[in-house]
Order: sequence, then C-alpha cells, then structure tokens
Amino acid sequence: VLTGERDIPGAPRGQYWDGGIIDYHFDLAHHNDQGLVLYPHFGANIIPGWFDKMLNGRHTPMAGLSRLVLLCPDKAFIENLPHSKIPDRKDFRLLKEDDRIRYWEECVARGRALADEFQALIAGSDPLAGVTVLD
Repeated sequence: VLTGERDIPGAPRGQYWDGGIIDYHFDLAHHNDQGLVLYPHFGANIIPGWFDKMLNGRHTPMAGLSRLVLLCPDKAFIENLPHSKIPDRKDFRLLKEDDRIRYWEECVARGRALADEFQALIAGSDPLAGVTVLD
C-alpha cells in the first residue's frame, strides 16, 4: 500500500511509514534493514488488516515481528483511565460534550505523564529497566 519514506532530512536514518497505514496493513516483511523496528502503539494487540478485523479469513500472517519493539501502555494503565479505556469515536455518541472533553483531556494528561516517564527512562542509566521480552 505504501513504500514509506527513507532517510527523511532532520530525522534519524531509516524507513518511515504513516502510522495509520501501518495499523491497517501491518507487515514488516518488506522492511529490509537488519535493525529493530520501534512501533509505538495504543495497545499490545496488533491486528493485521484493521479495517477487515471482523473477517477472520482476511487476516494474513505477519512477517518480521522478531525485530519488532512494541511500545505500548500496559493493561493496568488503560484500566486506570477514566471509563477504563482509551477514548474512541464511540464517545461522541455515549457522552455529553463537556463530559467527553474532560475525559479526553484527562487521558491526554495521563498519556503525557507516561511519555515523560518513558523519556526519563531512556535518558537514565538503565533504559531497559522493566522491559518485557516476549518469545
């Protein structure tokens, strides 16, 4: 669907893809570099063909995951958000505008705190502290 952009001026060398496209067509087989792929994501579940997620027969095996570094909030973080979930489009139907805006702003603030914690971790003496390696 998208070949991505390589070596964007001002960014570290490497291949870059639009996150939305990756979410919907997740396959790293075409990633030819030998290095790791950092994938910031909203959750630990990676669903190939997001648009077709209800059509189990349309899911294809994902290649290249052995070099994937998935960066996502843990289950406890999400469960401790207001409404125990990440805000989504359904909130427009389920919540009054003021309630929805407060809820989304609270989640953004908590996400910002999580990002600050991550930044402190990688700037510290042991950036791999707390890392979980899955086989």
